[in-house]
Amino acid sequence: MKRIIVRICIFIIIFFMSTILLRFGTNIFLLKMFHIDNAFTHMVFFDRSDVFAEVFSNKNENIKWAELYPFENTFNKVSKISIPDKVKNNINNIEENIVEYTNNLLIYHEKMAEYAAQYEKFLGWPLHETIFDLGDGWLSESVDEIKNISPHAVELSNFNQFLNGLNIDFLYVQIPSKISKKDNINTDFSNKNADNLLYALSQENVPILDLREYILKQNLDHHNLFYKTDPHWKAKTALWVTGILSEYLNLNNDFEIGYNIYDPDNFTYDIYNDWFLGSYGRKVTLARAAPEDITLIYPIFNTDFIFKIPSRNINKQGSFDIFYDYDRIKNLDYYNSDPYGAFCYERNPIVTITNNLVNIDKKILFLVESFGRYIPPFLSLSIKNVDFVDLRSFDGSIKTYIEKNMPDMVIIMYNPNVIEEINSYNPSNNLFDFE
Repeated sequence: MKRIIVRICIFIIIFFMSTILLRFGTNIFLLKMFHIDNAFTHMVFFDRSDVFAEVFSNKNENIKWAELYPFENTFNKVSKISIPDKVKNNINNIEENIVEYTNNLLIYHEKMAEYAAQYEKFLGWPLHETIFDLGDGWLSESVDEIKNISPHAVELSNFNQFLNGLNIDFLYVQIPSKISKKDNINTDFSNKNADNLLYALSQENVPILDLREYILKQNLDHHNLFYKTDPHWKAKTALWVTGILSEYLNLNNDFEIGYNIYDPDNFTYDIYNDWFLGSYGRKVTLARAAPEDITLIYPIFNTDFIFKIPSRNINKQGSFDIFYDYDRIKNLDYYNSDPYGAFCYERNPIVTITNNLVNIDKKILFLVESFGRYIPPFLSLSIKNVDFVDLRSFDGSIKTYIEKNMPDMVIIMYNPNVIEEINSYNPSNNLFDFE
């Protein structure tokens, strides 16, 4: 009997290891290298249609941004990495690939994870090793304390001075964390890190806009501004933020944005009921988190835009709906799709928007991460030209980009989760390198 059990276990291990190797080879060689889309590749990834969507989408045109927007003295981000950091980055990449191919691409991985979560719930174990419940199902993660905020403040202050030298206005917008100050979670330092950074910036006379203050002033339900199962804010919250930002620009930067343009009544709301399971929800699985609604927002008035994402070979003209990647939301797949990424096609190095119907001939450049990606399209309803750049994907010189395009204003919008220790240079994650 023991031999039979051992043989069964060995067979199961060999089977799953074989499928991992098969999927690894198929993904690397047949899909990514040779772009083969046939019955065999679909059989191998019978449960992962998202793999094909990623490979065969019009993504990654392999643009050499550092050649288009070179650094001074031909100095680029990659050359700034020390040998130990290169080794560390290579090790991290290997670890990420191992996780992907032994977990994410493992056959029936989601179901096995659900069964494990159900068992843990039955035993009364904690929700997750890093994720906790803020109350009423709002999930979140803690942020570590930044011991030395000075490097971030220095980088922003120097960037502000650089822009001042070009007569370009600057604004740093502090996006709120999902965890509010009222939550009093001892293991989370997101708000403390943000407070320390804003204080340091105020000492350097860097213009700042703290959105957390507006939440308190208007006595809003802080948690309800965010998705329950995801760290990001809702589309309605981003629309509200755009209204606040437009008022700030009118008062402080001589913009003439219409007072009521961002009134919620000027928009329609296309609700996908129980269509979204955020990144926190995917980690704890459906056994311990419930799907939630996700909303696409459209203006009720006429619009006409030119929308470009060079890295995806996208160059469209049309109404506001061209900003949405409907492939990310057309199929219900809680674990393998990201409806939040439908807005402006997920992360991209550079996105440019031109509004053909407005007379306010201003140009704004946003530096954003995933939170801020929602704001530029909404603000483009009022502004002629809006660009936004994600420094995690853009490996050229942002200073050169600015000098070539000369916006009227640069706005940085970061949430506290991206304020990380700057101990060594990481080209894929340093949002505070403004060279």
